[in-house]
Order: sequence, then structure tokens, then C-alpha cells
Amino acid sequence: MEAYSCTKWREFAEPVLLLNVLMVSIVIVPKDKIYIDKVCQLGIDTFLSERNLTTEVCSIMSSNETFKEVEEETQRQVSRLQVYSGLIGGLPIILFSIMAGYFSDKFGRTVFMAIPFVGCFLSSIWLIIIVAWWDTFPPIYLLGIGIEGFFGGAMCFNMGLFSYLADTTTEQDRTFRMSLLTGLFNCIALENNRFYVQNRQNKANG
Repeated sequence: MEAYSCTKWREFAEPVLLLNVLMVSIVIVPKDKIYIDKVCQLGIDTFLSERNLTTEVCSIMSSNETFKEVEEETQRQVSRLQVYSGLIGGLPIILFSIMAGYFSDKFGRTVFMAIPFVGCFLSSIWLIIIVAWWDTFPPIYLLGIGIEGFFGGAMCFNMGLFSYLADTTTEQDRTFRMSLLTGLFNCIALENNRFYVQNRQNKANG
């Protein structure tokens, strides 16, 4: 009975999706702030010194119009870093996804749900290291966050998840389960986006 119960629970992919979305949601808000603080404090020091400013303005630039120029320069540098980080993380995902179908048939769907978790974990650990040794790592090291792309990222995870669901469900309940999975993801994503926007607005209002 215990083995049967364990096997039945393994058919449910929804908790795996919930865990993944929560993990990403926890990281996304502080990561945005880390980019801004890291760039302002360590990446535009020359820009600040030319205007006889110090990094103390980084904490008030969003709420003080006097330092609007500093905020714009910070955002410009952050955007550039995020574009490069997206390329570093995105290109491997494309290559990974091309081979994912063949290897998932050979090694199983669960492998392709587990591998992206490893990438996300390593990316989060690297983020913690960058924060813990703040002055040691300049903003360019934020590009290392893109390491999760080399493990398939969200695209690979979703491919494995829905393929697993297709393999473990019957024709009668497959549509319902996939709709439930998609709905669960969208609801969490929308709530996370609402929290993210509200967080940014609160910071902007000081």
C-alpha cells in the first residue's frame, strides 16, 4: 500500500510547478534591487566622481529629482547588463531545447524537470556570493547569474513538465490536468507580477 501511494503521488506534477514558480518568485524582486545597487555603488564610480558625488546618493536617487541623472545612468548600465545576461542565459536554452526531445525520450522526463532546478540553485548561490562579498565582485560578475541557461532554464523545465504530465495521465483527465497546470502557473505569475510592480512603486515613492 505504501509503495502504491508513493507511486500515485509521483503522478502529480502540480507541486513541482508550484515549487519552481515560488523559487523564481522569491529571487526576482531582490535580484532587481541587487542589480541597481551594485551598478550604482561599484559600476559608475567615475561618473559620480566627475560630478563630485558619492555612492550615498544611490539610496535616495529615486526619490530626489536632483539626482535624476544618476538614476538614468544607473538604469542605462543595468539595462545593458541585463541584456548581456539574457543572451548568456538564453542562447544555451535554445541549443538545450533542440536536444531535449531526444534525451528526454532516452533518460526520462523527470531528468529534464530536475536539471533546471540545479541551474536555478547555482544561479541563486552565485547571487548570494556576490552579495556576501559585495565589494569584491564588480557589476560584471552579475552576468554569472545566466548560468541557469546552461541547464535548460524555464523552457526546458516546462517541456519536461508537460511531457511528464502527458505520459502519466489518461486521455480522460489529460486536458483537465494540463489546464489546471497552466492556470496554476498563470495565477502565481500574475500575483508575483503584481507584488513586483507594487514593490517597485513603493521603492520609487521612498
